Amino acid sequence: MTDQYDRSPRSGSPPLELRDFQQLRPGEIVRLHYDAVNEGTFLWRHSHVDGRGVVGSFLYEDDERGWAPDDDYLYEFEGVACRGSGAEPVHFAMPKSDA
Repeated sequence: MTDQYDRSPRSGSPPLELRDFQQLRPGEIVRLHYDAVNEGTFLWRHSHVDGRGVVGSFLYEDDERGWAPDDDYLYEFEGVACRGSGAEPVHFAMPKSDA
C-alpha cells in the first residue's frame, strides 16, 4: 500500500493499490470505503486483476437493483485503486468518525 496519495485524511488506512487485490480469491467479497471528495461504502465482489484494473462487481447495500454486472472495474490513478469519475481512492478500513 502507498501513503503518497492520501487525499482522504479521515480514512483509517492508506488507499489501496491494484496489487492489494491480487491476494483476493475470485468471488471473494470485501467492503470498500471512499471519502476523498464524496463519501460512501460498497461491497466489491472480486474477479481478477488485469490491464484495466481490478475487475469485479459492486453493490451499494441500499440499492434495490442488486449487484452491478461482473465486468465493472476499479482503475489505477496516480498509483492507487480508484472508483468513479472523480478518481476516488478506495480503502479497506472504515473511515474514522468525527464524533
